[in-house]
Amino acid sequence: MVTWLRRVFIKDYQNLHDPKVRAAHGTLSAWVGIILNFILFSLKIASGLYMAAKSHWVFSMALLGDGLNNLFDFSSSIITLVGFSLSKKPADEKHPFGHERAEYIAGMFIGGAILISSAILLFRSIEGAIAHETVEYDILAFVALGLTLPLKAIQSGVNFSLAKLLHSDTLRSVAMDSFIDMTVSTLIFIAAIICKSLGYPGIDAYLGIALALFLGYNGINALRLSSDTLLGSPMREGLEDEVRDIALSHSGILGVHDILCHSYGENANYVSLHAELDGSLSLDEAHRIVDEVETDLRNHIHAEIVIHADPVDLGDEKLTKLKEQVGAILKNLDPELSFHDLRIIKEDGGDVLRLEILLPFHHDSDLEDKIHEALKPLGMGLNISFDHPFSAAKQ
Repeated sequence: MVTWLRRVFIKDYQNLHDPKVRAAHGTLSAWVGIILNFILFSLKIASGLYMAAKSHWVFSMALLGDGLNNLFDFSSSIITLVGFSLSKKPADEKHPFGHERAEYIAGMFIGGAILISSAILLFRSIEGAIAHETVEYDILAFVALGLTLPLKAIQSGVNFSLAKLLHSDTLRSVAMDSFIDMTVSTLIFIAAIICKSLGYPGIDAYLGIALALFLGYNGINALRLSSDTLLGSPMREGLEDEVRDIALSHSGILGVHDILCHSYGENANYVSLHAELDGSLSLDEAHRIVDEVETDLRNHIHAEIVIHADPVDLGDEKLTKLKEQVGAILKNLDPELSFHDLRIIKEDGGDVLRLEILLPFHHDSDLEDKIHEALKPLGMGLNISFDHPFSAAKQ
């Protein structure tokens, strides 16, 4: 079914390296979510109103909460659609990196709305539980709840397939959310059958409390994800390794470090890195190699690439031995330590060891002092710069 949808609605659907084609896949995902969630929301709210009208306007909190969940999924799909539309809008003087982060700002408003709605639903459900309100489910409610299983299964399957094709964490999250919604609605459906067949109509208020807590969790999660991205969260896990592997596959690249990956939206990504090359190469030859790596990376990871070339003296045996010594000393202190840009420079008539050391985020407060003490026996002055990783940590 996914292949059929792609073939019908996406021009040149197999050319996944084209940013426009990738955006079209995101648009397809958004429209699937908009249509299916609108159907579910409309059915659940309509059946909830019909049931309430027959029972002196006592609402089914479970049905109302499940309908609200579909409404917010519907809203999230619209935000996704807007995000992909904004990604096509060119940068301007005020927004030189584009407009895609507007999606995350909208996401924060959606998260806030979910939290407010969940609080109201929780309060009303607790009132219903205290008052022992009873709700009689009718056939329309069972149809609305029953349709959630196949429709959410379709949405989840479509997004899992698209996420696999595009290597998209965003679409994978949408697919997982649909799967969770399908599970929750199935449990409500089963509980509604129990209410109807065993005569426990008062259980609905307690289901409403559970759904309110579930909605609240989703609201907090939406706020966290949006705020993390706006604050500057790392790009997808594994990207640094992918960048390093592609760069090292080119003849002439001896090493890669200082890989910085940052994003202004799904289609506005920027990567910079330092590439080590033989210091004896001519400037033209070094420039040619760097250009080839930039082009290869740009085609594979769809990001703007900047590479700084670092010359390496391959004929200096003293420097090679010193690198081995420094590496052994640092590994002995902490296996996660790494270094680069090691140089021996002359200052005030003496040798000074200059290098950059990458520290793990969680380390002892005195680790920098320990490093200085451990490197002193090398018999040179020390000029050390400390930094931390800028890529997603492996889980």
